[in-house]
Amino acid sequence: MNPAQAMAAAAVAESTLDSIGGPKGFLGRVVGLGTDELDAGVPGWAWLGIGVMVGGMLTYALRDKIERVVEG
Repeated sequence: MNPAQAMAAAAVAESTLDSIGGPKGFLGRVVGLGTDELDAGVPGWAWLGIGVMVGGMLTYALRDKIERVVEG
């Protein structure tokens, strides 16, 4: 991919991300929030809870690799 193609792809990705509400809108869609929930706004404590749950699940799923890095 040449630089011009990369810039064009980045512009398309940015407009797509903006159309669904930016980074928070994207994350909200990933965790299953609908348009109404995103329009009403998600409080900070809810994002914290989501982050803790996702972090815990990733830590559990990648525990073998984490142990190898920590021990190695």
